[in-house]
Amino acid sequence: MKLNLDILYYQLSNITKIEYFPGVRKNVTVKSPIFFEKSKYLSGHLVVITPEYLPEISDSVKDVIFLCVGVPQEMPANFVHDLFVMTKPAPMEQVFNALQQIFDLFEEWDEHLKDALYENLGFGEIVESCKYVTPSPISIIDENFCYAAYSKDASKKMGLTAAFVDDYNHIPLNVVNIIISHPDYESDLKIKDVFYISRDANIIAKNVFHNDSYVGRISTPMEKNDLSNKYNASILLHLNSYVERMYAKYNGFNPKNPKLDRMHSLLPEMLEGEKESLDELELELKKLNWLPDHIYVLVCFEPGHNYSKEIYADYFCPQIEKMWKGTCAFPYGSRIVVLVNLTIFSEFSESPFNQALSVFLRESLTIAGISRNFKYYKNIYASYEQTLIALEYGSLKDPTIWAFYYNHYALDYLVEHGSKNHRVESVCHTSVLILRDYDQQTGSELYKTLYAFFDAGFNSSHAAKKLNIHRSTFLNRMEKIEQMTGIHLENWELKLHIMLSFQILG
Repeated sequence: MKLNLDILYYQLSNITKIEYFPGVRKNVTVKSPIFFEKSKYLSGHLVVITPEYLPEISDSVKDVIFLCVGVPQEMPANFVHDLFVMTKPAPMEQVFNALQQIFDLFEEWDEHLKDALYENLGFGEIVESCKYVTPSPISIIDENFCYAAYSKDASKKMGLTAAFVDDYNHIPLNVVNIIISHPDYESDLKIKDVFYISRDANIIAKNVFHNDSYVGRISTPMEKNDLSNKYNASILLHLNSYVERMYAKYNGFNPKNPKLDRMHSLLPEMLEGEKESLDELELELKKLNWLPDHIYVLVCFEPGHNYSKEIYADYFCPQIEKMWKGTCAFPYGSRIVVLVNLTIFSEFSESPFNQALSVFLRESLTIAGISRNFKYYKNIYASYEQTLIALEYGSLKDPTIWAFYYNHYALDYLVEHGSKNHRVESVCHTSVLILRDYDQQTGSELYKTLYAFFDAGFNSSHAAKKLNIHRSTFLNRMEKIEQMTGIHLENWELKLHIMLSFQILG
């Protein structure tokens, strides 16, 4: 990576006492340092030189910056090149190594930027990579004043997050009003170079363009030191080249996973009841290696308690898919629905999904209805119904919590609505469904065993007699039932739910 004068001046001034003598050529950029030798090709490099050789430098050498180790007795007449002079003596090898470290630092930064662009890592990674080259916080906003990314740690440390980031990752409305009401606002949107804004907040800015139209802005706070401001302006300029390329690649600031494009339209169709979409959905899921025997759950998000703002789907959905492996998020009505492949999620996350969800809900100020876990794709609509029931009953019964699991409210729903016109997957207790399906697959009689236990008034001996088996065999079956389902029959609500489930299933 070639470095310009402002970057070199800032970096050199941080490691030694230095003076700068400007040349006549503008916008010179140079690559890795070399020692001066009379026969060596110098153009395009930062050249380390000692004072006695300065008079020998030809005017014809182009695109070169010199670093003189030691103070010359007098400057050569008509010296046309940019020149740094180290006023404090140091060994040449030490100077050269320090310079090489500067270039290595920026090469490493540029590699991080390339990785973010070519490996689809996103704008957040682009911004976070800047911490290697500047302590100043950097932000990227879109044309609607929504943050595509910002330096979270640096911004928080400087107290910027609380003042300039609202609950939905936007610049607060009162700040936006100040920005757009300024008479220079419209003309600022047309500036192609880095520029300075000195108003209520002093910032260095670089507009982002796509197809010659303004689409956003990169910015960083101004420093008191002019050298630091010129340095950060150069950082923004280089950063912008990657931001604009990534914007063009994703056609926006909220990158979506292209592998999920068809899923984003198929899943809403499934919720609309279009059964013909099932075969295509199954095909798309297989392309993602989401298999029928994987464990799934459906989550439905809506704004949190006492919040009337809508969820911004264009930002919310890509962020979820990026944050949680094995998810497909899409807007549906006024809500956001997320299909989670728990099998894949668990392969990439050390924390269980419910724990990750709880943290996210607190940070995003949203609430969520969570369906039962399921396997086959046909259950998606039933699972969506479960999320809505969980949201409805959870908001009424437990208004202080954020995550509403359908299993916690299924009995309330059943008691109020009964089973008429509702799928058994939505009203029957999970344990009964597990035992029924297991018996159908294996030919065992665990469902019948649990039913007999209830029918016998929870008397083991009477239940064993009804089944015409030994009591020890019955107890072994009950132990297996407990291991498979996790049920403990001390809870009367659980007993009632299971009894009603047996009644529904017949």
